Amino acid sequence: MIEKSTLTFLKDLKKNNSKEWFDENRKRYEAERKKFISFVEKLIGTISKFDPSVANIDPKSAIFRINRDIRFSNDKTPYKTNFGVSISKGGKRSSYCGYYLHVEPGSIFAGGGQYAPLPENLKAVRDEIYFNLPEFEQILSSKAFKKEFDGLDEIEKLKTAPKGYEKDHASIPYLVNKHFLVTRSFTDAEVTSPDFMDRLESVFKAQKPFVDFINRAIDNQSN
Repeated sequence: MIEKSTLTFLKDLKKNNSKEWFDENRKRYEAERKKFISFVEKLIGTISKFDPSVANIDPKSAIFRINRDIRFSNDKTPYKTNFGVSISKGGKRSSYCGYYLHVEPGSIFAGGGQYAPLPENLKAVRDEIYFNLPEFEQILSSKAFKKEFDGLDEIEKLKTAPKGYEKDHASIPYLVNKHFLVTRSFTDAEVTSPDFMDRLESVFKAQKPFVDFINRAIDNQSN
């Protein structure tokens, strides 16, 4: 489970998002980060039971930095108000999709997929769906998947079929997506419950066929 003190720290950080406050509370941050690293280490072990490709991921390398890149942003607050981790083969900066957890009080979710993929990877995923539509739809309609997810996240879509695909093809409702993500939310109470690791295991195990499908597309594009 995620410690309640971790959520308390993140709430306090949101109210006091400045370098001065952070420096004064750096020991608190280090203590909560250490707890989160320990949680992620256990999570990697849990996921590795059904996806061995992530077994050797270093927990620290999978966790995102808390410092924000403010160079091109109008929002100049220096710190993120969440702890985030991406667990995938090749590491969090690879093109492969994996398992993501975002811990932010009031906005906690888990899932994964391809967010803003490179053009060649977006084309590869669309092709994989186009040529293997029945398999893709079977993944999204499986009992385990539907128990955890409501289908692909509705974020950004094209208004018409992407170039190179027939406008009336059955796969177009999927191909118009610019991102291929699945997520499900948790309450603060759920993530601080002793059974939270079991819940994540259920979510990520249901997600694995989707992860495998997307990653197969990336592999095919690379070959």
